[in-house]
Amino acid sequence: MDDFSMAPGAQSVQITSPINLNVSAGQIILHSAADGDLAVWCLDLTDLLFKPYVFNETVYTGGNLPGLPAGGLDATQRRQIASLIAFGATVNPDGDSDAATQLAIWKTEYGGSFSDTNLSVSLGLKVALLLADSANGGLIDCPACELHILSDAVSAPNQAVGFVVVPVPAPLAGAGIPGILAMLGFGGFSFWKRRKAVG
Repeated sequence: MDDFSMAPGAQSVQITSPINLNVSAGQIILHSAADGDLAVWCLDLTDLLFKPYVFNETVYTGGNLPGLPAGGLDATQRRQIASLIAFGATVNPDGDSDAATQLAIWKTEYGGSFSDTNLSVSLGLKVALLLADSANGGLIDCPACELHILSDAVSAPNQAVGFVVVPVPAPLAGAGIPGILAMLGFGGFSFWKRRKAVG
C-alpha cells in the first residue's frame, strides 16, 4: 500500500476503550500503484495506519493475528464481522452508514471492552440496527462470506484491516443466460405465453 484515504461518509468519533482516541470511522481505501485500490474496514484500534506498508493477506479462520484482540476472533465474531463488511453500508443507506458499519465492526470485535462517547442519536440507532441485522440469522447474515485480513508483514507497528469475498450463489455459477433467466422466472413466463396463445 502506497497511500490510503477515507471513503466519503466517514465520521469523526471518540473511542474511550480499548483506547482513548478520536478516530475517523468509515471505510478505508488503500491505494497501490502496482495493484490499484482496495476498500477495507479497520480491525485494529490500537495501531494507526501509516504508509507505505506491506501487508500479508490471510483468509481468517481463527487464532491470533497482529492487530487483533488477544486470542483472535471466535466463529460468531468472524461471521458477524464478515456480514457487516459485505453488507453493512447497504442497510438503509444514509449519511451514517459508513461510520455505523465501522463502529458495529469494532463493537463485534472488541465486545464489552469497546466503548465510544457522544454519538449522535441517529448514528447510535444505526449501529444498533446493524448489530441486530448482522447477527446469526439476521437480515444481512452471510455465513458463506470469507473474511480476509491484511495484517503485519515486515513493518511495525502491527496493523489489521479487513475485506470480504462474497461467494457467487450456486444456481448462478455456470448457469449461463438461460439458467439465470429460468431462475428468474422468465422460462415460466414464455411457457405461459405459449400456452395462452395455443388455448
